[in-house]
Amino acid sequence: MRAMPPGMQMTAAYGIIINHGNSTVEIASFSSDSFAAVSLHLTTVKNGVSKMQQLPGLTQSAGTSSVLQPGGLHLMLMKPTKEIHPGDHIGLTLLTASGEQYRFSLPVEAR
Repeated sequence: MRAMPPGMQMTAAYGIIINHGNSTVEIASFSSDSFAAVSLHLTTVKNGVSKMQQLPGLTQSAGTSSVLQPGGLHLMLMKPTKEIHPGDHIGLTLLTASGEQYRFSLPVEAR
């Protein structure tokens, strides 16, 4: 996760989502106790214009991975509920359509 300059109300997080299971997983949402909102976005470029679109979820087939990176698929974390500094770790929860929850710890990096 990118650290935020003072006064900023949003940042982005990147990484890799891997489905090590034997069945498709429907990712329904993301949340964090450190942010009021977390959403999945996709950046596309059309006719030289970059556009960011919020996605309702993500289908992750068995044995596949999705790369979250700048200029592509990524998480937007908005309205921090506390001060966040480089070196901190932020909790992130992934919720599937079937109700399973997976918790992660995101390192905060200065970029």
